[in-house]
Amino acid sequence: MSRGATVADPSWSRRTDGASRRADQRPNGAVSVSAATTAEASHAPTPVGAGLPAGARLLRNVAYGPGAAYKMDIYLPAHPKGTAILFMVHGGAWTVGDKTMARVVANKAAHWLPEGFIFVSTDYRLLPAADPLEQANDVAKALAFAQSQAKSWGGDPSRFVLMGHSAGAHLVTLLAADPHNFG
Repeated sequence: MSRGATVADPSWSRRTDGASRRADQRPNGAVSVSAATTAEASHAPTPVGAGLPAGARLLRNVAYGPGAAYKMDIYLPAHPKGTAILFMVHGGAWTVGDKTMARVVANKAAHWLPEGFIFVSTDYRLLPAADPLEQANDVAKALAFAQSQAKSWGGDPSRFVLMGHSAGAHLVTLLAADPHNFG
């Protein structure tokens, strides 16, 4: 696909070759498509256990609900004991991305695990399957599950830090602004 091609369907999509594309409606009604490789879009997955500090463990694809979208990865420091938990929600314009995106995980795990923090990176349903309010509900369910499991991981369920990148930051802001309306 070339940059600037015109298509009939104005939507984001994920291709099997790892590239993503975005289609934008122009004022004259035309649709412009721009393409990016996986690396350009920063959607490269983090290899299992990549860059984990000595003694750290990874609990991969822990389900917090039914279906493939309801999964989280839990990164545990060597000796967690009543520690705080960093709860990360990935970005991707509400349409792409996942909990293994290198920019979401690598530097945070490398920095915070040696400090004794637990790091959780969660997935949620994407557009068009779920709109942002439904996605915020998914995040609320993931957070509630993580809080219910925190002690079993060596964490403190009352010490959570919510964080997100781009669309993920929007979702945690929705949740923080009105926690009783989600979950």
